[in-house]
Amino acid sequence: PMAYMMENMKMHGGMAIKFTCDPNIDFVRGMIPHHDGAIKMCDIYEQGQTSPKLVNLCKNIRNKPGA
Repeated sequence: PMAYMMENMKMHGGMAIKFTCDPNIDFVRGMIPHHDGAIKMCDIYEQGQTSPKLVNLCKNIRNKPGA
């Protein structure tokens, strides 16, 4: 749980962007750390958990085009 919490905090820190008021730039700058954090949290989750629904969610997060 500690590794998961640390990665979650890192992700949220990365999403704390200085807004430019350009929605295209702000969206991308916020989503890159969000998606990267989701992948890393899935890696941590799958080390000890086996919920089929959440394992499948992690698979989908990793396999989205452009991910």
